[in-house]
Amino acid sequence: MQTLPLGLSLPHGGLETPGDLRALSRLSADDIEKDSDEGSHAMARALRPWMAQYAETSIARAFIDLNREETDLTPDGVVKTLTSWNVPIYTAPLSPETVQQLIATYHRPYHHRLSQFVRHPAIRLSLDLHSMAEHAPPISDHPGTKRPRICLGNARHTAASQSWIETMADLAARFMDPDVQINTPFAGGWITRCHGREMPWIQIEVSREPWISWQAKGEALVELTQRFIEVLKL
Repeated sequence: MQTLPLGLSLPHGGLETPGDLRALSRLSADDIEKDSDEGSHAMARALRPWMAQYAETSIARAFIDLNREETDLTPDGVVKTLTSWNVPIYTAPLSPETVQQLIATYHRPYHHRLSQFVRHPAIRLSLDLHSMAEHAPPISDHPGTKRPRICLGNARHTAASQSWIETMADLAARFMDPDVQINTPFAGGWITRCHGREMPWIQIEVSREPWISWQAKGEALVELTQRFIEVLKL
């Protein structure tokens, strides 16, 4: 197996509650899973053996969102008060000290790890992998809207070149599904915007619509990335 010159980030696959938040959390296991990226681990399992570098977290997105800027303290920010489905997360507001401790413990180390990708001599592009609800959740700008099966984001052409993301979109249409959008509904979160300043990054969002299995989606992503490297001769 030949490693591809790619890094892979999986920021929303975790399902764990930080130990010091368990007494304050109102969320059921189903709430936590619904707010996380269902299926993303299965896709990453197919991709990971081909990646030059890999980063993930075990902590659930509901408690610390690694794809938000650490200064974003809104209800849907780095330390949330509501899930994407408008479910209150805590029985009482977290103290500012607890919020800062969560950021220091989970957010900063993850982003430090991603910043190391640029130092790897083989990596030419990094991917931030997500799954998305088939229909936009209540907290989104357009609740209930049907989403594409694949969305690729490059922070509106600032994190990776237009030619690169268009090539990837063409390959996604061939090897995954023709329903592909670029920068709609997601142009890329904080990971893509921040680390796209260091090296090229593309955010990949795959719909949870079960048109094929998660394993098949992961295998299609392997084919897509292999072809992408071949076409661009990276």
